[in-house]
Amino acid sequence: MKNITLSTLFTLAMLGWGLCCKAEAFNTQPRAGLWQSDVKLIIDGRDILAEVKAMQEQLMANLPASAREAMGKSGMMPNMNNDTLSCITPQQAADAKDIDHWLGQASQEGCDVQETDRSKNTVGIKVSCDGSGGYTGEYTGTLSVESEKSWSMTLQGKGTMGDSGPEVAQDISVNGTWISDDCGDVNPEE
Repeated sequence: MKNITLSTLFTLAMLGWGLCCKAEAFNTQPRAGLWQSDVKLIIDGRDILAEVKAMQEQLMANLPASAREAMGKSGMMPNMNNDTLSCITPQQAADAKDIDHWLGQASQEGCDVQETDRSKNTVGIKVSCDGSGGYTGEYTGTLSVESEKSWSMTLQGKGTMGDSGPEVAQDISVNGTWISDDCGDVNPEE
């Protein structure tokens, strides 16, 4: 199933962060380093990540121990945990204040992002995706920046995944938390 990627979610979050930071009364940027994003994805009322994770666990439980070990080492089973680690470079953190940079990033994913409203630490956004990134439809939502170490985003929308998939309703929530200055073995996305 093709869906809006975690990279796109982070881009949207940083876009919102940049929008917030342009407000005169709010001037912060994310810290560079290791971030954890906790994601909840509800499609047509179903918690898809939880369902896929349960299916994976059932599959793995039915395999012999040697096969489970081989699958784990091979990377054939994607991580279906709701949390994802990302490494943010100092330059990426600094770029979060440049709204044009983030608009360009979102456009690369086939989505147009517009600010709908703003308060001191929250920005409303509307996202329209043209299908070139695998999703055709619209989202509306908010991004709230609690501090340089914490943000949250919600998106709600309807659209079609893939070229001929059915229209689905999606609710996405992401909570980002800064973990450490050191990214360890997590490499930054480019």
